[in-house]
Amino acid sequence: MIGIRADGNENIGTGHVMRCLSIGDAIRKKGGQTVFFSVDAEGIIRRAGFDCVSIPGVYDDLSGEDIFALLSEKRITTLLVDSYYADAAYFERLRGKAKTAYIFDMGDGGLPVELLINYNLDYDSHEYRGSKKLLMGCAYAPLRAEFQNLNITRQFNEVKNVMVTTGGTDKYNLASKIIRMVREDGAFGGAVLHVVVGGLNVFAGEIREMVGEYPSVVLYENCGDMAGLMKKCDIAVSAGGSTLYEICACGIPCVPFSMAGNQVNVVNVMGQKGIMLPAGHYETDPEGCMDAIRKNLKTLVNDAALRKKMSKKEMGLVDGKGAGRIAEELIKLDKKK
Repeated sequence: MIGIRADGNENIGTGHVMRCLSIGDAIRKKGGQTVFFSVDAEGIIRRAGFDCVSIPGVYDDLSGEDIFALLSEKRITTLLVDSYYADAAYFERLRGKAKTAYIFDMGDGGLPVELLINYNLDYDSHEYRGSKKLLMGCAYAPLRAEFQNLNITRQFNEVKNVMVTTGGTDKYNLASKIIRMVREDGAFGGAVLHVVVGGLNVFAGEIREMVGEYPSVVLYENCGDMAGLMKKCDIAVSAGGSTLYEICACGIPCVPFSMAGNQVNVVNVMGQKGIMLPAGHYETDPEGCMDAIRKNLKTLVNDAALRKKMSKKEMGLVDGKGAGRIAEELIKLDKKK
């Protein structure tokens, strides 16, 4: 039995949980079984149809976490961990009690795990050592099943639909700022803004009110068909994170920005490789980031050849089958003597 340890809340967003749900779904489709363990995301996980054990503690300090009895009770023999707060000591406590796998995008620090996963584009900027098995690069991006086998035909004649997605929480209320900026700049004409609001966005009510003030703005709360929405959008502006890989799978020319330190390098590398037009890091330079979002969106609107080039590069990067590849490796690890 495979266990998955992940959290999601207003502070860290829902990205860890969502990608683990994709992996759990892939395990289930391959005949395996999973049980989730979480401090604060039990509701999200159970709504997705998975068994979840609510554990005591806090998401940002795993030093005193003791789930060994629960692992035994649930007959967990392999545990996938997705938390920046799991350190070497945490995995040492798990030694001999379960095989361990870790999703981590900061190198490995000599962590005593059997399987290490970094699906980010910048994986090769980190050091890896030890005898653990590595799953590296965008082939392992754990996207939802809806992003597999996409049949996409894009038009590059004009920009009619623009997607705006600012993450599961959006603590700076960037969605509102972007709506106002785009709708008050005549350069974007009558293009429809499709704004995705995450389930933990505390500004959702304010954004609903804004939608009524501006023309051609459509709001999606807890969007149930992101792939369908992305397929019909011509360009996008997006916070960094796993959403960027969903955007790549759909081939949407994109202006990404970072809202957390762990997103900075990936957003920058997207720009360095000519895959997207990055707008910088909002936390350290909010005004510069907003100016770059406006400038880069205008560049995409006015350059059909660039949109076509970026779309092709994106779709060559991600095929949507990463969750299945991770699931296969976890199942192999679980069966290993």
